[in-house]
Amino acid sequence: MTRLTLLLLAFLIIPLAGCGGDDADAQSQAEVAEALSETNMDTDGDGTISPNEAARAGIEGATTLEERERGTRTTEAVGYEDLQGVLPASVSGYDRTDLSGQNTSAMGMSMSNSNATYSNGTTEIDVNVTDTGTMRGVALMGYQWLNQSYNREGSDGFERTVEYRGGPALEKESISGDIRASNLTVFLAERFIVEVESNNLPFSELRDFADDLPLGDLNSMSEVGVE
Repeated sequence: MTRLTLLLLAFLIIPLAGCGGDDADAQSQAEVAEALSETNMDTDGDGTISPNEAARAGIEGATTLEERERGTRTTEAVGYEDLQGVLPASVSGYDRTDLSGQNTSAMGMSMSNSNATYSNGTTEIDVNVTDTGTMRGVALMGYQWLNQSYNREGSDGFERTVEYRGGPALEKESISGDIRASNLTVFLAERFIVEVESNNLPFSELRDFADDLPLGDLNSMSEVGVE
């Protein structure tokens, strides 16, 4: 489960907070809270996300988005089936071995998500495509780098913000011995988040793979569902 999915899940369960529940519910909320600790939503440090903390974070995320867009539009997410159009059966010598997707709507908000795993027999690459739809403000809370510019590099890898395929992007490579874990995240058409990652692939090869994804199709959907 990606950080973005956890963020949105946490937001959707806010109305249930304080209403009680069984042990499974408590465990689920605790897991979400732990996964979201890096977003600073748990401001009082008690290991849980209270309704007030989550609501405040949602407002801050929406405010950041408004500053980016200089105005707010209502956007109904496209169906996950449409997102799968940018996840072809094969890319750069890698065959798609798994494909999944889902549409989510609650409290008048919507988003959609599709995931694919590719393999060349020895290495796997995961691709996650999300239409943040009417939940853009919440979704972007975990992507503070969208409003930053930096380039950090060391013996253990690098992390840098760049422009990629017409949108702001974050490139990362982590090096541990002979293992190179790479990630490329790009925000396209002010609504789509694409994450391409592999746990054992140099970033240059991951970038070559991403270059061959038909991400231009997302730009053609930029106005779909916009009111």
